[in-house]
Amino acid sequence: MNRPVRGPVLLVVLAAALASAGCLQKAKPAQPGGFIPPENLEKPGDLPFHKAWRSLANWDRYTEIYIAPFNTEHLREMSWWEKLERGEKVKQDAEELALYAQTEFREAFAKDPNRRFKVVDVPGPKTLIAEIAIIEVVPNKVVLDALGYAAGPVAGPAGSAAAGAQTITTQSTVAFEARMRDGGSKQVVAMFADRESEKYFPVNLKDLTWYGHAKAIVKEWANQFVQIANQQPGEIIKDSPLFDLKPW
Repeated sequence: MNRPVRGPVLLVVLAAALASAGCLQKAKPAQPGGFIPPENLEKPGDLPFHKAWRSLANWDRYTEIYIAPFNTEHLREMSWWEKLERGEKVKQDAEELALYAQTEFREAFAKDPNRRFKVVDVPGPKTLIAEIAIIEVVPNKVVLDALGYAAGPVAGPAGSAAAGAQTITTQSTVAFEARMRDGGSKQVVAMFADRESEKYFPVNLKDLTWYGHAKAIVKEWANQFVQIANQQPGEIIKDSPLFDLKPW
């Protein structure tokens, strides 16, 4: 006897169908944030990021990884936050998200079952240094809706002519730029950039927190960096799905 499709299974099937039909789409690439030069960055065919550049085919020469504190200096200015009751805490929010991101990346590599890299506090000649900047973060629109700011302006890069030209119309987003350095020479051996938006799910408790979606995306990025560290020749690391099976 055929049983009817119910609950979460039906939601997954529906989300997959919408994605196939083009109704659900991934976030578009972010504008350069200034942390890494945009020249020579291209869409990689084997990575889940929007842009990448690598001088090394693999990272076999390294046995350690150092996750530097996440940079927030290149975050797009969002002066419209001053209109919100939470406006004065924007800087604190960014710093807390940066600390969360560094912790997630360190834990992801520490828990890597392949033990590809040893996570260190001080880089050495066999260390791969990961320097990552959060260049954009837009809080959850559901929260802004509740506060009466469904379309608050989001500024472009700090000091740019595009400042204030964008608006929040759909989802919360977060973007990063990263550079990987040789621990001995300090030369940059790879650069990455990506931007993601919140996942689709009819009921999502992350909507009820300021940066619930951003934290979920950061966790995905951390796991993707671990996958890249373990990437085999010819292996393609797929992008994260459009929908979220965990509403919390």
